[in-house]
Amino acid sequence: MSSSGVRPPAIERLAAYVDLYLPTGAADPRWLLWVDVWSRTIAVPELRETQADLDRSWHEDLVRLVESGVAAGEFAPLDAEAFSVRLRAMLDGFSTQIVIGVPGVDRRGLAAHAMGYSREALSIDS
Repeated sequence: MSSSGVRPPAIERLAAYVDLYLPTGAADPRWLLWVDVWSRTIAVPELRETQADLDRSWHEDLVRLVESGVAAGEFAPLDAEAFSVRLRAMLDGFSTQIVIGVPGVDRRGLAAHAMGYSREALSIDS
């Protein structure tokens, strides 16, 4: 909610979600920890459930956001679960490039790609 008590449009909340999801830059500590957890889940079964819980939380938040946008008539009806899987896979790929510092990777440009995909999938005119 904004300071006026009015909920921002769903597309703005989606842009905020994308911004929060992506690493701030190379060696972002949140993402370094996440990459470490991913790699350790193979050898440490106890971490698998923790990793799955964290991933599920991101998924459920995005599904709720999309469903609220559909209910408000801001987004075209679609399978919110499938949209979440696709967008988060895209964001994970982009995030890996950002956090390891791939030369020429631009966070702002990758966020724009994610939002472009979202606008197409959600049938939003720019």
